[in-house]
Amino acid sequence: QNLTNITTPVTYTVTVTDANGCVNTDAIFIDVGSALMPDAGADTDICLGESHTLTASGGVNYSWDQGLGAGSTHVISPTVTTQYIVDVDDGGGCSGQDTVVITVNANPVADAGVDQTICLGDSVNISASGGTTYNWDNGDVTQNTNVSPAAPTTYCVTVTDGNGCPSAPSCVTVSLNPALSVIALSDQTICDGDAASISALASGGNGGP
Repeated sequence: QNLTNITTPVTYTVTVTDANGCVNTDAIFIDVGSALMPDAGADTDICLGESHTLTASGGVNYSWDQGLGAGSTHVISPTVTTQYIVDVDDGGGCSGQDTVVITVNANPVADAGVDQTICLGDSVNISASGGTTYNWDNGDVTQNTNVSPAAPTTYCVTVTDGNGCPSAPSCVTVSLNPALSVIALSDQTICDGDAASISALASGGNGGP
């Protein structure tokens, strides 16, 4: 009797007759457990540096590869895309396995641009690159932001890419030229039609006094 194709519980009876015509019987009962359906979970994308919880189901005992060992759940932080295999058994001799792939996406690199120098009261546009969304520490969420600082100021931006992965901050400093001071010389009184000579003194700025 071929027992490998049994799908429902069944009893097999054997009858034996010896040379003297004596007869005896015995029986064996084959029970069929429910189908084992091991499940390692859905394939998942994560960003480099993030963790993920593997969760297996469908059995009683679980054993993972990649050095994880026993247990239905494990917290992992892979640095490269990795396939994990879990062996599952029902505690009654039936076993199976399933696999799950954790894809690790690299983080984008933000670039806030080069440092700028402006005159007090002027504004400058600083522009970032490297992502699909942008978040400046001055509250702007556009790729470009106009700033007009009253003192030398450093602006930092973080970006995220199409996978939702974040970057480390990138910063740019906006410096101010030294203040320019202008002083007109003393008032004058002239006769109607005469010429006047006027002059002024300037100090500061990039040009000096």
